Amino acid sequence: MMALERLENRERVLLENQFQVAPSFTPASPLSFTALELLDGEKCRDMIARLAETIGGAPLVAVASQFSKKYTFMVIVPALFTMSVLNKGLDLSLGNVVIDLEQPGEKSPFAAQLKRWTVTKPGSRREAWRERLVTQLIGRHVVPLWHQLHESTGVPLAMLWENFALYVYWLYETKLVGLEGEEQKRVETDYHYLLNETPASLYAEKIQPLARFHSPKCWPAHAPEPVRIRKTCCLYYQVGDKTCKTCPRNCFTITEPCRDTPLEG
Repeated sequence: MMALERLENRERVLLENQFQVAPSFTPASPLSFTALELLDGEKCRDMIARLAETIGGAPLVAVASQFSKKYTFMVIVPALFTMSVLNKGLDLSLGNVVIDLEQPGEKSPFAAQLKRWTVTKPGSRREAWRERLVTQLIGRHVVPLWHQLHESTGVPLAMLWENFALYVYWLYETKLVGLEGEEQKRVETDYHYLLNETPASLYAEKIQPLARFHSPKCWPAHAPEPVRIRKTCCLYYQVGDKTCKTCPRNCFTITEPCRDTPLEG
C-alpha cells in the first residue's frame, strides 16, 4: 500500500492563491455538499437552483455550465497542478471535496474545500502512479459528476467537457510555462499524456474530449490576441452581460475569418 503524507502548509497556501481552493477545512454548513452527495439528482438540482437564485435567476442549464467551469478551476486544475508541479497526488475522491454555498469565495458564488489534504508520491514508477491519479480524477470523479449535472439540468455533456478542456489547456499552455529542468519536463510529459494517451473510454465518450476540443488558436476579427474559439457556447451571456472572447457566437457576426497574423495597430 502506498504511504500517505500531508500536503505542506506552504503548498496549500499556494493552491489557495493560485486557484481559490480553501487551504483549511471548515465545518459543513447547511448549504454545503460533498461532490459525492451531488451524484444524487435531487441534491444536484437543488444546489444548481440555489446558485441560480444568487446570480439573478438564470436558467439552470446556464448555471450548471458556469458551475462546471468554476469547479474545474477550483478543484480539478489544482489537482493537475499538484501532480505536475509538486509531483504529488491529492485525494480527489468524491467524498473528500466539499462545495459550500454559504461561504462564497471572493470571485466565486461558492467555496471549494478538501476534507483531507493527504497526498501520495510517485516513487520509482511515476507513469503507473500518474495513470492511477488521472483515472481517479477523470473516470471516477469528473465523469459521474458531469453526467449528473447533465441529467439534472439538461446541460449538454459536450459543453461540460469543453469547459473542462479549456481549463486544462490554460493550465499547461499558459500557467505552467517558463519552468526549468525536471519540473518543465514533467509538465510537458504530463500534458502530452493527457492530450494524447488518455483514452476516450476514460471519459465515457466516443471521442476523447481533450483531443476533440484542442483546435488551433487564431486571430478572429473581434479579438486583439490569438484565441482558441470554442466549439460550444458555455452560455455565460445568460448569466453575465456579455459573451466570452472565445465564444463561437461572436464568429457568427464578424466580417473577417480567423487569420494567422496579429491585428495591426
